Amino acid sequence: EFLWVILRLTISTLVLSLPARAAQDQPLEITDVTYKSEEGTVASKLYKLKDLRGRAPAILVLPGRGRDFSGMEWLIKPLAQNGYAVLAIGYRGIPVRYYLKDVEDARNGITHLESLAYVDPARIGIFGHSRGGMAALMTAASGDKRVRSVVSTSAPTDHFKSVEEKKFSAAHYPDRMRTREKPPDEDPEYYRSISAIYHASKMRDVPIFLIHGAADFLCFVDHSLNMYGALKVAGNRQARLEVIPGAGHFFERGFSGYRSRYNTRPNEGRQYEDPKVSGCGRRRGHRVQRRRRRAGIGCRQHQAIRSAGDPA
Repeated sequence: EFLWVILRLTISTLVLSLPARAAQDQPLEITDVTYKSEEGTVASKLYKLKDLRGRAPAILVLPGRGRDFSGMEWLIKPLAQNGYAVLAIGYRGIPVRYYLKDVEDARNGITHLESLAYVDPARIGIFGHSRGGMAALMTAASGDKRVRSVVSTSAPTDHFKSVEEKKFSAAHYPDRMRTREKPPDEDPEYYRSISAIYHASKMRDVPIFLIHGAADFLCFVDHSLNMYGALKVAGNRQARLEVIPGAGHFFERGFSGYRSRYNTRPNEGRQYEDPKVSGCGRRRGHRVQRRRRRAGIGCRQHQAIRSAGDPA
C-alpha cells in the first residue's frame, strides 16, 4: 500500500504539475552492480540510503526498450529516500528475440537483492515501464513467489494488438518486425508467450497496480484497460488501475509541455474516449462533454475508470 501511494503521488506531481514537495536531503549511496543471468551478465545500479538501518523493502526497476534507467531517477531516488533499496537493471545486451530473456533477468535481479544483508527478502516488489511493465507482469506470471507486488506502467500487454496498431506506420511497423522477426500470423505462439493478457490467471494472487496515460499514442491506454479487465475476470481482487488524463507514454503532458510560469495553460490533449468502456465516445454532445471535463465533470463510466486505481 505504501509503495502504491508513493508512486501515485510522485507520478501525479510530475504529470499534473502540482506543487512539488521539497526533496528529502538524506544522502543516497548509488553503486554500479553487475550480476549473472543465465549465460550472461546484467549491468544495473543500486540506490539506497547511506545510513539505511535494519532490513529494508526492495524494488526492482525494469526500464523500457532503450534499457536506460537513468531517465527514471525522478522515481528511483524518491523511493530510495523513503527507505527502499532500489535495483534498476538494463537487461542483457545480447541478440535475442524481443522479451524472451527479460523475465529471467528480472528473476535473477531478485536473487541479487536477496543476497544483500540489508534487504528484507519477504518484501520485494517490481516496478516496470513500457517493455519493463510487460516484463514485470510476466515475471509475476512465471510463478515466482518472491514477487510480492507489481506496478506496471504504459505496458503493451497484448503484442498481437501492438503490432496490428502499427501495421500501416512506415516508421513503427518495420521497427516492430526488426525486434520480433515475424508477424503474428506466422508465429502466434511467440506472441502469446510474451503477451501478459493471456496469462492473467497465473497472477491472480499478486497485487498489481496498472498505470497508463490516457494520451499515450505509442502504446494505447486500452492495453492497461483490457489487462485490468482480464485480471478481474481471473479473480485478482488486488488489481488496481490508474488512468492519468492528458498524460503520454512517458507521462508527458499533452502537446504543449508541463505547466510553468511561462506556460500556464498547456494544451492537455484529447482525453481517451472509448464508447465500449467509458460511454464518452458518442458523436453527439462532444462540446458539452468537453466543457464538463474542463470543469472536472464527466459521465459516470468515465469517472469510474479514472478512479479505479485510487488507493484510498
